[in-house]
Amino acid sequence: MLANIGRKIILGIHENTIALILRRNIYRRMIDSFENEDKYKEHLKNEKLKKRRKGASKQTKLLKETTEVQQPEIDEEFNTYSDIPQEILNLKFTKPNPAKIGSFSNLMLNMKSRSYRERHNACLLEGKFLIADAMKSGMFVRSLYFSRLQNLVGLPVDLLPKINLIKVGFKEIQQASEVKVQTDGLLAIASKQDEITRKKVISQRNELLHENDESLLPLTLVCDNIRDAGNMGTILRGAAAAGCEQVITTKGCVDIWDSKVIRAGAGAHFKIPIEHSLTWDEVGEALQKFDIQNVQLSHHSAENMRLSELVTDFRRFKEDSEFYKELTGDMNIKDNDVTINNYKNVIFESKPYYDVTYEKGHTVVIIGGEVHGVSADACQFALEATKAGKRKVEGYMGLINIPMFVGSDCLNTAVAASIILFDARRKMLIEMN
Repeated sequence: MLANIGRKIILGIHENTIALILRRNIYRRMIDSFENEDKYKEHLKNEKLKKRRKGASKQTKLLKETTEVQQPEIDEEFNTYSDIPQEILNLKFTKPNPAKIGSFSNLMLNMKSRSYRERHNACLLEGKFLIADAMKSGMFVRSLYFSRLQNLVGLPVDLLPKINLIKVGFKEIQQASEVKVQTDGLLAIASKQDEITRKKVISQRNELLHENDESLLPLTLVCDNIRDAGNMGTILRGAAAAGCEQVITTKGCVDIWDSKVIRAGAGAHFKIPIEHSLTWDEVGEALQKFDIQNVQLSHHSAENMRLSELVTDFRRFKEDSEFYKELTGDMNIKDNDVTINNYKNVIFESKPYYDVTYEKGHTVVIIGGEVHGVSADACQFALEATKAGKRKVEGYMGLINIPMFVGSDCLNTAVAASIILFDARRKMLIEMN
């Protein structure tokens, strides 16, 4: 064992000595090729200097290439900034506090909650056109988030200094945006339409009507059980385009200040007065100022329907309401002897939309949801507002339907509402002229 170890040690020493001898021989040969050892060392220094110079020349070439590539980008950036108005360049803005990590993302997440929006009376706006419409309508925009100054071009310049401007990264806005691909880098938090802003909307709309010599339709659209955000936004858009007096949404409808509803509305929230999430008692109070002559309930049936057929749950009727008190008076109304015992036999006449006539006075059109249709409360409101009301107005109460090709079930709620509203607009404008 010890003999083997000794052999290995001797062999290792022998190999090292051989390597040293070879190195010395090579060194001597290199020196012999020069006059002396100093000349050889000077040669080595020159070689090192040449390598350094080559490396420096490569770096300069790379710098030139990068500057040539980046130069157009710098010029392009300069040109885009030169197109920005000086008023925007002079705007003061802040950046989110780096200490509060995730504050912006958390705020955007909270704004998607209906309870949070209702608690803070706020709504989230996305896109230049929506934000511009909100600013012009007089709505209070609390904060405006943008990624580049170019995003602010096109907004009302005179109103921007009054808004809290906050610059955030484009990635943060893209993550908070619900339009991931086509986002234009603008988000805003604004106050909902309240009584003050509603008056501003009405005054601005009256100015437009006066300038263009037009008038509003004596029509209120009531949305009942509309649960889909896209449908609600499209209905509001159609009501604003048709020139309705106002829109009312009842409890149970989707929140009209949901971001999806606002996008689908395409600015309708800022062009027509809207009262939202009202009970049916509050609906009646909101309509007391109008002389209601017609109440139309949208329904897919083309047949006349009894109240017992139209409303499946009679327990939803309020037995302590004025409606029931008057029914106990054994009222005789046209063809129907309406009493507390046979109110279920009250008939709602159904007409196609093109046969409906609109008497002078105010018309209320109630649009029901696709799944549940009009509610029992909507039917009770129709009875109270017309034939069975305290004022005993001899107005028309009925169902309005849209005839369709055989085999079709029903139309989309928003499409049906648009057809009814624009046909009403055509007939009312003819009557006005």
